[in-house]
Amino acid sequence: MDTKYWKDKEKLLKLLNSYNYSPYMLNRYKLYLQHLEKFTEKNYGGIYSTQAGNAWTHTATLVVKIRYRNRIVGMIDDIRKKIIIPLGKNYSVYPLTGVCTKYYQNILDDYLEYLRRYSYREITIKAKKKNLLFFIHYLEEIGIHDFAQINLSCINQFVSKYLNRYALRTQRTKMSGIKAFFKFLIDKRILLTQNLYLIPTIKQVPDHVPSIISKAAQDALNNLKPPTTEIEARDNAILLLTYKLSLRRGDAISLKFSEVNWGNKTISIVQQKTLVSLKLPLPDDVGDALSNYICNFRNDLGKDIPYIFITVVPPIRPLNAASSAFIADRFQKRHNLEKKFSGLHILRRTNISSVLNAGNSLEIVTRILGHSDINSTKFYINLDKKKMSCCKMNITLLGFPEVLND
Repeated sequence: MDTKYWKDKEKLLKLLNSYNYSPYMLNRYKLYLQHLEKFTEKNYGGIYSTQAGNAWTHTATLVVKIRYRNRIVGMIDDIRKKIIIPLGKNYSVYPLTGVCTKYYQNILDDYLEYLRRYSYREITIKAKKKNLLFFIHYLEEIGIHDFAQINLSCINQFVSKYLNRYALRTQRTKMSGIKAFFKFLIDKRILLTQNLYLIPTIKQVPDHVPSIISKAAQDALNNLKPPTTEIEARDNAILLLTYKLSLRRGDAISLKFSEVNWGNKTISIVQQKTLVSLKLPLPDDVGDALSNYICNFRNDLGKDIPYIFITVVPPIRPLNAASSAFIADRFQKRHNLEKKFSGLHILRRTNISSVLNAGNSLEIVTRILGHSDINSTKFYINLDKKKMSCCKMNITLLGFPEVLND
């Protein structure tokens, strides 16, 4: 490996040490750097460059997670450019600037403006832009400089070369975003209608998709074991916020001290997904779980952070989606639950099923969920078997197909 790379590597490890990363995380980064060294030795004669780093980042066969690959390459590039790297700086999986030709950029800008007119949130628009830039960068890479030149072969190559390293769910999300963009291009007469059929539909058929959690899991949530660690106390509070108040996971983990009124026993937030204000009562058990975490377990290093839920391992920072991904798994292991579920959104659905079965109207459920449109709430009516039975169709009014009369 070239001497310059070794110096950059040492500077990177020194920087990570200054962030107070745990020994475990430091060892992971050292292991990932070894993967990079082996890749560079094999494919680039031991000479590291940004090109070699990007090639390593996009190699599908590696076990190193792509966000760590990209972060390492990005940090090394910043070190070489003598750019100061702040704590928590994000590195995109693919470049977001300097990618598009003017042709692509103008069409992309039109599409993003179109999304804004339909009240898409900026965070959603940013994600869609990132996905489309990834696709456009690929088109430019293979020499396609006009959307009209897209054919089945280049789409298949895109899926096999770039998407296969992602989970099926992520592949489906990315291709759905590209298909929506193609519909826009068809409306603008940039593409023909038949071009839409070039985009494959990636299906993920799970073995079982429960509508609500099991009775045993509900009993466990209503009788949570007393926490003995900071993680357990934090998990208990987040679980009850999503289960008892039907908050989305993002709203629960992003809860701020200023949003909890302990005197009036209420929580007031602006929902991340809809930007709609929501005010809910704070039940005693949820309040107890929150206060227990804050007073008895929350790390003192996070005293200046306005968010209630913070990480356990340094550097101490607000909890994010990645850090909270295994809350459901830890809860099920602690309570020895056999019927497994994944994610926290099912807790929101479970609580709403109880509200519906208690005879509450759709308008009340709409307010609890924080929906701005009652039509968004109608999706949840399928959780209430009694109300669904009112929607049954009497097929005798329609008659039977002639083939069934024989």
